[in-house]
Amino acid sequence: MESSDQDDKEPFVELDPTGRYGRYNELLGSGAVKKVYRAFDQEEGIEVAWNQVKLRNFCDNKPMIERLYSEVKLLMSLNNVNIIHLFRHWRDPERNTLNFITEACTSGNLREYRKKHKHVSMQALKKWSRQILKGLDYLHSHEPCIIHRDLNCSNIFINGNIGQVKIGDLGMAAIVGKSHCAHSILGTPEFMAPELYDEDYTELVDIYSFGLCLLEMVTLEMPYSECDNVARIYKKVTSGLRPEAMNKVKDPEVKAFIEKCLAQPRARPSAADLLNDSFFDGLHVFQKKTIVSKEKIRKLNSNCAVAITGISWLGPVFVVHVLTQDKLVKIGDLGMAAIVGKSHCAHSILGTPEFMAPELYDEDYTELVDIYSFGLCLLEMVTLEMPYSECDNVARIYKKVTSGLRPEAMNKVKDPEVKAFIEKCLAQPRARPSAADLLNDSFFDGIYDDDES
Repeated sequence: MESSDQDDKEPFVELDPTGRYGRYNELLGSGAVKKVYRAFDQEEGIEVAWNQVKLRNFCDNKPMIERLYSEVKLLMSLNNVNIIHLFRHWRDPERNTLNFITEACTSGNLREYRKKHKHVSMQALKKWSRQILKGLDYLHSHEPCIIHRDLNCSNIFINGNIGQVKIGDLGMAAIVGKSHCAHSILGTPEFMAPELYDEDYTELVDIYSFGLCLLEMVTLEMPYSECDNVARIYKKVTSGLRPEAMNKVKDPEVKAFIEKCLAQPRARPSAADLLNDSFFDGLHVFQKKTIVSKEKIRKLNSNCAVAITGISWLGPVFVVHVLTQDKLVKIGDLGMAAIVGKSHCAHSILGTPEFMAPELYDEDYTELVDIYSFGLCLLEMVTLEMPYSECDNVARIYKKVTSGLRPEAMNKVKDPEVKAFIEKCLAQPRARPSAADLLNDSFFDGIYDDDES
């Protein structure tokens, strides 16, 4: 990071041992043994969640603490689009806490999201359900098998802008051997399968919990909300009595599907079975494909060039948007883009003065004006300063730009490689490289996409 001014320091209240992750004093959520804070990954430049488990809740039971620590370590190896990713974990002996960094979702948990958005179609609920089951299928088919044990709508998170659902709070998951059996009681009473109370169960307890999650999504009511204490919930669950909320489910198909999930263990289907259920017939799920290779990115770039060549401006204030949940940066505000023909030339002045290429003022330019703007975007990202901020009016910006004078912010760029790369972008049109050329530049050597490393 080029800017080293003391005033630019993040307001972190705590750093992880490596100094990469910083915790803000902003609580995102809390439970009986865990608090979740907003945090920031300074290396990737993304917001994350800082989870803190109070080990005193385990009464200094060293074997239990060690097992918890080793299980969290194994969970770091999980890689599934419908599972909250765990980036790092460590134990803090001074605070007697276990900390782990996970990805953050933009819209919080499914319970809060559903309460906020009361009118959601069954089609959308099915899409969410399908994603939850895909996450469970991944956990249950993992070697060794992983049982969540505390699946409920507060532990399922959503990126509401793209309808992406992820299972989280895996810190208390059970990792079991070939028998797929576990023997300890953990969970939220309203969502616990009857066999959990007997302390002899398999991964199918998660299917039972999923069924009650779907019930809550449909009715907006917590299962067994008619019970005023845990003892009454226990009595109803172990007696095989359904929550009263089931009476509010009017769609027979939905009701039958939930009943399948709540069946006795021997009759209860697996996540894989449910994904093949007719309940999901006709459901068109958008599959978001991540571009994982540089070659594919280059190909996409050349294909897109025909459609959106000559975007009229590129300014980071209102054009570049970061989707932190998947670390993708996307260009937006294309409403005023120029669509040009084979000549690749446009002839009107539009843009943000600080980011406009000199030839734009001459009203005769090509798509390479976007490369110039991109160079200034990179300059702002590096220095945290708007280009030409030394100019107090548009006329002075115009004078400097058309005279070929660089923004004073260029003097703050200390890395010669970065400076040279920006200069390439700001070169005269005939010498200015295309986006495809820049993607092949040595500046990006050693940079890999997530699935390519």
